[in-house]
Amino acid sequence: MRLLYPVFITLLFTLLLQEANAQQLLDIKLQNVQIDYNRGVGDQWSYRFYINNRRILPRRPITFDLSKTDTLAFHAIVTEHDEHPDRADYQHTFSTARFQGPRDYLRISVTVRENEGRKRGSTAKWDFFFRTERYRGE
Repeated sequence: MRLLYPVFITLLFTLLLQEANAQQLLDIKLQNVQIDYNRGVGDQWSYRFYINNRRILPRRPITFDLSKTDTLAFHAIVTEHDEHPDRADYQHTFSTARFQGPRDYLRISVTVRENEGRKRGSTAKWDFFFRTERYRGE
């Protein structure tokens, strides 16, 4: 029995080390984009969304290797197109520790302010809804 103790400790240490070094992957999908409210800012819109400088398109997941990435930098650009375009930028960096569960959801809101004309100061708020799925890589 005494001989098995060092073998057990070595095996346990090896398994814990493999677990710590296991590749963790995170899929992020832009599930939905919707305007929460529009108080007279405009009717023609476009948006672009990036995570770690990679463009993300609606309902097309992108995968991040969490063993190589400590943070995820989200960047949204929402533009209202008229004679004087209005634009809002959102930037925030999340620690990958924020996405601990096997599935998680995230909502990011971006507010655009009218900068010209009689509706100057009016706002519109856009919501971006993300679904994340964490799994172990090969």
